Amino acid sequence: MKARLNERRIGLPKTHDLEHLLDLLAPVEPLWISLKARLKELTKFAVRVRYPGFSADRVTASKAFELCTEVRALARSSLGLKS
Repeated sequence: MKARLNERRIGLPKTHDLEHLLDLLAPVEPLWISLKARLKELTKFAVRVRYPGFSADRVTASKAFELCTEVRALARSSLGLKS
């Protein structure tokens, strides 16, 4: 997402908040708005699992991986790239 923002010369905030990045990208990639719920869920893993007190069990990690796979496929498709 940050690469796409950079490509369009849109300022890159220092954030792991995927919803915020999506809001910045929406004018350029309006189809990506359909990813909002998935990105909200993934944002939880962007920071929390790095610090003590939160860990992902196998089921949670699998769910996060599935979400990443869905997001990646849609993003690559909209950019004309192979999945």
